[in-house]
Amino acid sequence: MMIDLLEGYRKAFSGPLMAEKKFDMERLHPAITRILKHYGIEYDRDNPVNQDDSLADTVFEAAKDLLVEAGVYCLSTQGVIQFSRDELEEAVHHTPGRCWFEEGHERRLFKPRRPDNPSASWCHVGSGVATSSEEIAFRTVEGYARIHEADSIAAPCISHLRKIPASSGSPVEILCPYDYHHAPAPGDH
Repeated sequence: MMIDLLEGYRKAFSGPLMAEKKFDMERLHPAITRILKHYGIEYDRDNPVNQDDSLADTVFEAAKDLLVEAGVYCLSTQGVIQFSRDELEEAVHHTPGRCWFEEGHERRLFKPRRPDNPSASWCHVGSGVATSSEEIAFRTVEGYARIHEADSIAAPCISHLRKIPASSGSPVEILCPYDYHHAPAPGDH
């Protein structure tokens, strides 16, 4: 049975607890080292962009092994999210591969793209951006919206919402990463 999103969240709270550095040094790094050796994967400085389908398949299998062996570290809970090989294989099998974003004239199809596909790839801007104020966040999103080639954008995270700290687990977190209804108009300070 395939796990749903809420089961993934549950795993973030029920996995082994440990400090991030301990996870990196005792789980992640040893797993990477062992798996790279097991599969014979080495970085080729003369060919940094892989074009070999069999190597791509090998790296995919190694990545699945890494996910099952090491798990995923959740910073918010300081826990390790663990998946069984069966859960992972089922999730890969049931991945839809294509999905629609937005509505109306802005609707775009996101679909898998093979390396030899000549069509333009999906253009996403803004992931992982943190801002120090609502005004900067607003201006950042406004700037992203001006990128004609962008198919999707991510709103930046902010540390405070109307001077209230946006701490993890607080009610303010629900309104973040951005409170669009009370965003300052351009030029307002």
